[in-house]
Amino acid sequence: MELNYKLSELVGIIIGDGCLYNRKGNYLILISGNIKEDKKYYKNISRFIFKTINKQPTIKIHQRALRLIIKNKNFFNFFYEHLEMKYHGDKTYKVIIPSLVLENVGFTKACLRGIVDTDGSVFTSDKPGSPNYPSIEITTVSKSLAFQIKDILKKLEYRVTLRWYDPKNDVQVRTYKIGLNGWLMLRKWYNDIGFSHPLKRSLAEKILERKYDGAGVNIPTAN
Repeated sequence: MELNYKLSELVGIIIGDGCLYNRKGNYLILISGNIKEDKKYYKNISRFIFKTINKQPTIKIHQRALRLIIKNKNFFNFFYEHLEMKYHGDKTYKVIIPSLVLENVGFTKACLRGIVDTDGSVFTSDKPGSPNYPSIEITTVSKSLAFQIKDILKKLEYRVTLRWYDPKNDVQVRTYKIGLNGWLMLRKWYNDIGFSHPLKRSLAEKILERKYDGAGVNIPTAN
């Protein structure tokens, strides 16, 4: 199996909302999301995976979350051994974008798209003199991933911010937030990287149409 745009995007999806898990000899890739918001998105992911490995993933509700389950040892090992992605308990705080993905700028952008589609948010807020000011924000507890994404976006000529919030009690952990703020940054992301998640793409389009009346807003076609 060769790395491509879609597999790179799936890497981002796993980084955002997934994990690699070996349970009693069952080699699983698990992706968990919102029951209401992610159903169509998960069906799109499922179709791609079926075309890739000729095996249909399972989509079900588990503990009030939508879960996509891929059972395939070779597919599992592609991510775990070939791409050296972190396994289950090691993933949350140590996850990074694999070096093989970073060797190709197109693969890197696809991976970022997967991360934002799962662990990112698109929203507006009112600021003095600038109502409905848009932002894209990625939240993670992995320090390495946060600084890695910041460096990648800077190289791609984005104006990026990085903030972190320390825990307020023993249960919480430090959280990192990578932000792209303003209409120009949202427009650049939409045209250059884009969204595969239908709801986030639709929200971004509505925000941009209010500002630009649709001018210069093109759905990416690079992959």
